[in-house]
Amino acid sequence: MHELGVIHGRFQILHNDHLTYLLAGKKRCRHLLVGVTNPDPILSGNETTDPARSDPLNNPCTYYERSRMVRAALVRAGIPLTDFSVTPLPISRPDLLIHYAPKDAVYYLTIYDDWGRAKKGPP
Repeated sequence: MHELGVIHGRFQILHNDHLTYLLAGKKRCRHLLVGVTNPDPILSGNETTDPARSDPLNNPCTYYERSRMVRAALVRAGIPLTDFSVTPLPISRPDLLIHYAPKDAVYYLTIYDDWGRAKKGPP
């Protein structure tokens, strides 16, 4: 089990598959840091592998609303508040990620489409 794990997502709008992903991440670490991507329009870039990601119609909830949904879902699933944290994570600005999440954490990632492969980066 890793000490600190990081997962991320837009969580627009949080649904059961997101919760499954969150809980799978938590099973792998003592403390889970949940990065909420597209935290604000300035830090949300256009993504060529998934152009709809930055469309305002596909992002109805604010960072604050999404972070509250994530917290509530994890607590309701039985995860103590002390076992996870939620932070903004501007995935479209990799140069800024070190300011939001520790470099030495273990990053968990699901890869099932071109966007997942783009997030992973080059081999």
